[in-house]
Amino acid sequence: MEKNKLASSLNEILVLIGVKKKGNYWGGSSDEITKMVKLQKSQFSNSYYVNYGYILKAVPLNGLTMHVFSGLTSVLS
Repeated sequence: MEKNKLASSLNEILVLIGVKKKGNYWGGSSDEITKMVKLQKSQFSNSYYVNYGYILKAVPLNGLTMHVFSGLTSVLS
């Protein structure tokens, strides 16, 4: 699967939960948290990583990208 096709499929799902595409990532915000999702291609193979996490607005980031971070992986041909 090409990145554009995968990004389009992700966009269809993420729009349903109020997360909108912004450049290289998707983001959505409420009064307390910001949700983030980023699609990343592996340097070593035709694999993609779906990284996601949350920023807690009441807590300083202190150099972090997100407070809570995790990711999904899949090998795509």
